[in-house]
Amino acid sequence: MVWPVRPDLHGLVDLGFSVRTRRGSGPVLPDARAAVVRLGDGTVRVCGPRTRPWAPRRAGVDIVGLALALGAVPAVLGVPAHVLTDRRVHLHDLWGSAATELVERTAGAPDEGARAALLQQAVLARGADASGVDPSVRHLVRRLGGTDAGVRAIAGEVGLSERQLRRRCEVAVGVPPSVLRRLLRLHRFLDSARTASAQTSLTDLASGAGYADQAHLSRETRALTGRSPSQCLARSAGRPIRSRPRPQGLPSVPGSAVGGAGEWTWTHLTRP
Repeated sequence: MVWPVRPDLHGLVDLGFSVRTRRGSGPVLPDARAAVVRLGDGTVRVCGPRTRPWAPRRAGVDIVGLALALGAVPAVLGVPAHVLTDRRVHLHDLWGSAATELVERTAGAPDEGARAALLQQAVLARGADASGVDPSVRHLVRRLGGTDAGVRAIAGEVGLSERQLRRRCEVAVGVPPSVLRRLLRLHRFLDSARTASAQTSLTDLASGAGYADQAHLSRETRALTGRSPSQCLARSAGRPIRSRPRPQGLPSVPGSAVGGAGEWTWTHLTRP
């Protein structure tokens, strides 16, 4: 389930979510966003930006969390994002007694919605503000998410050198711009596939997401997720997205769903 984000947290938190891990579930896919998560055992942890898949160890674990906006880690958690990349740490290591108080309050919450609200209140209580997010990094994220502009050109747009913008990106997001571009492109592919019609081919999805061609898409998804595009986008009916256009006159397969092969991300958390 996805929970609404308070208006005063826009720019700091992308979404609130709850999910239960399942036996046989695939890995959590790479995502440049960090998350603050409350696990079923009552602990609250931070999952840093991920450049590789992560497989939860146990099934039946209830998770309630907040996916932080890109660039918001220093403002919310008080540390450079790159120290958390591909790591999972206890929130207490970053927030101290404030994390202990949050653990106690969420333990007494009646349901997941109340726990999600408490997580959001805790972020506000830290005094975090969207104005603390580096504006040059916000600009970089917008540009990388919608264009093929080079990092040097984007740096010039905000009055920085390419090296300066790279350093700021690593502090605010946790990965360099080159890796951020790849992760954003992967998620454009995933997002577009969620609403794609049955007539949509992998070639069309690849082009729409910004890949040079289907071969480029295949190389990138294997490098980032360890799986082929079809495995990442298996249809709910068990049929993969087609690798070439459907011949005229053949019936279409209704419905498609990201995660049919078991993968999930902070964004794609709609399964029970």
